[in-house]
Amino acid sequence: MTTWGLRFRFLITKEHRIDDESNCLEILIKEKNQKLFLKTPDNISIRDSENLIITGGDFTSKKEAEEIGRRIKNSILLCGPILRIGFDIGNDKASFFTSKFIKDEAKKIGYQIIDDVHGLCFYEQYLPVKVVSGGSSIVIGNKPSRFSKVFKKMFDNNTRLSDKQMLALELYNSSFAPSN
Repeated sequence: MTTWGLRFRFLITKEHRIDDESNCLEILIKEKNQKLFLKTPDNISIRDSENLIITGGDFTSKKEAEEIGRRIKNSILLCGPILRIGFDIGNDKASFFTSKFIKDEAKKIGYQIIDDVHGLCFYEQYLPVKVVSGGSSIVIGNKPSRFSKVFKKMFDNNTRLSDKQMLALELYNSSFAPSN
């Protein structure tokens, strides 16, 4: 039986961080004792990374993965004002695409390649995943336990956000981004 995985990459402002020395923080959620993982894409500490990723897997259907993904995305948006952190949740699109040829060659050596999406993406879990990306790039620490507590509370609340609420939260979070 095919299972599904999800990956949600988002950015945190340079001035604010989740103050954790590790590069992976486990977050246990109530759904079937499901585990989510807050990680960094480059294996540096969570404290030192502007790029953060929440991953989850072994979902029985794409629909189940999409529902959990929606809840993750909404939870991060809701964490912003509570923690006074700006998060850039992206637009669920990859800015770099790997050719079918390279993906097929990776399968031959036992890997599944997915493109690096700024936002939420889903994939069938049939081989170990490698993410391919093209690009590069005063800190206030937030305790990982506080982040986990607020995130889990937002996730457990399963808040449905209207389009207006989504826009307001995205505007709040983007207000932390540096202007060009």
